[in-house]
Amino acid sequence: MSERGGGQPSVASVTQSMQNLQVRVLTGSQAKDEATKKQDKEKRTAARKAKEMADKKRAERQQNYDKWDKASLNLAAYYSDRPVVNDPNRVKANFFEISFQPGREYREYRIELGHIDNEEPSNKEFRRRFITIFLARNPLSTSAIWASDYCSTIISMGKLYSTIGSH
Repeated sequence: MSERGGGQPSVASVTQSMQNLQVRVLTGSQAKDEATKKQDKEKRTAARKAKEMADKKRAERQQNYDKWDKASLNLAAYYSDRPVVNDPNRVKANFFEISFQPGREYREYRIELGHIDNEEPSNKEFRRRFITIFLARNPLSTSAIWASDYCSTIISMGKLYSTIGSH
């Protein structure tokens, strides 16, 4: 402290203290710096991998959207309000056309999926995949002629399964 008023050190004493100051790096500090560098590098690597994975998923999703857009061009056009031919044996749906023949037995099967893991499966792609897997694991009668929207309905001529009841 200086002899001057105010209780602050003089410039000369501060300068003298700075000249006597020695900088020492402790071994623990060096190790900590290396550990910190390693952690930072690991974080950057993990972030880079996460970004690459997100970019890959985004690109895959975009490819699927492009495929679906292209495939949707091949679907039958939406049924319009134009006059319909007075043929009771013909039905038009948004996805497929069915022509009925008089005297044949037709059956309509409704597909209802219950809750899976306490959630209702509302995703159309999930429903389509689930129904496709079900039909693959439970092969239909070889004589069955059928059509499905793979969402909620199967229409068939005759029974789909010969071992199941008559209705």
